[in-house]
Amino acid sequence: MRITTNRLLLLAASATLALALASDPAPPLSPSLDQANWESGRATIICQVVSLQERANGTTLTIIDSAQAQAKAFMPFAIGPPPSIGRVVSLTLSPSDRADFFFVEEIGYL
Repeated sequence: MRITTNRLLLLAASATLALALASDPAPPLSPSLDQANWESGRATIICQVVSLQERANGTTLTIIDSAQAQAKAFMPFAIGPPPSIGRVVSLTLSPSDRADFFFVEEIGYL
């Protein structure tokens, strides 16, 4: 079988697409906020929601991680409805200028 330039290009594109689909772009799961790796600009943690405060364009969640560290995270309405108090969730967070305040990028319900 003769491999033409078009077939070689198609094979390379197919291999690249397969690798892209198989990769996981989500940040790795961190055990706590203190141990999170923020090099990528975001981290995913499992935490419990302990209180909610409605804002004009979203909800501020007060969360506790596995090390019992407490922080606040703003979740815009565009992500979806806020979780209920007491719910354990997986949050992908990005840091803010304050050490104990984050922005919710994604939420997963456990």
